[in-house]
Amino acid sequence: MVDLHSHILPNIDDGSKNMEETLKMGRIAEQEGFSKIIATPHYIEGEFILDREQFLNIIKEVNEHFVKNAINIEVLPGLEIYISPDLPSKLKKEEIFTLNNTFYVLIEFPMGNIPIYTEDILYEVRLLGYKPVIAHPERYAKVIEEPDYLKGLIEQGNYVQVNSLSIIGILGKEAKRTAEILLKHRMVHFIGTDAHTSRIRSPRIKEALEQMRQWADNEYVEEILNNGRALIKGEKVDIPQPLTYKPDKGFLHNMRRFFKLKTS
Repeated sequence: MVDLHSHILPNIDDGSKNMEETLKMGRIAEQEGFSKIIATPHYIEGEFILDREQFLNIIKEVNEHFVKNAINIEVLPGLEIYISPDLPSKLKKEEIFTLNNTFYVLIEFPMGNIPIYTEDILYEVRLLGYKPVIAHPERYAKVIEEPDYLKGLIEQGNYVQVNSLSIIGILGKEAKRTAEILLKHRMVHFIGTDAHTSRIRSPRIKEALEQMRQWADNEYVEEILNNGRALIKGEKVDIPQPLTYKPDKGFLHNMRRFFKLKTS
C-alpha cells in the first residue's frame, strides 16, 4: 500500500522531531502494510518553505536509515501545500514538489473559512495540467457543515484524500462522521494517514480499512487503495460520479436552523 500523506521526515515541520521517531513511524507503517510513503511536509508561504536540495537529501538519508534498520519502506518526495493565490505560478516555475514528481498536487485548505479564491486557484492549477488532491476535507468546517460543497469541487475535476485517523475517530467525532458521509457518497479517491508521530497520530490504516468496509462496498475500498498505487506512477485515476448528500432534517437540525435564523 501507499501512504500519500505523511509528516515522517525528521525535524522539518510539526511531524517527526528526530530520526529515532522517523524509524519508529517507519516500523509501524511496515507493520500496517505500507511499502511506500510520500513525505508531505507542510509548505506554507512565510512559515514552512523547504530548500529543494536539502529536502531531497533528507529523504535520501531517511531511506538509507530504513535500509540499515531493515525497514522495508521507500520514502518518496511530496508536499502538503497550503492554498494561496501564488500556487499556480509556483507550480509553473517548478518551485514546489508535487506528489512523487507526478501531476498530482496535495493541497490543504484552512480549517475554518475556505478562501473565496479557492475554486479559481484550483481551476488555474488544472489548466497547467496538474491534478489537485484536496487534503483531509473531512476536517474542514465548511465540508462538515455542507458535504455537498465538496461534491461540487469533485465535479470540477479535483480529487479527495481522507485521513485514516479521521475514519477511526482519532481526529474527532465530526471528522469521523464527515468521513463516513464522504465515503458513503463516493467522494473519496485516496486515503493517507497524515501521520505526525509514532504515538496517537501514527501511520495506521488497518483499523480504518475495516471501518471503511462497513460503510462502503469492498470494491470501492480496493479502488481507493489502487488509486494510491496509480498516483505514484503518475497514472490517471478516474473520478466516480459523487452522490448527492441529503441530510437528515430531524428535530435537532430544525432547532439549530431556528436559533441560527433568530440570531442572524
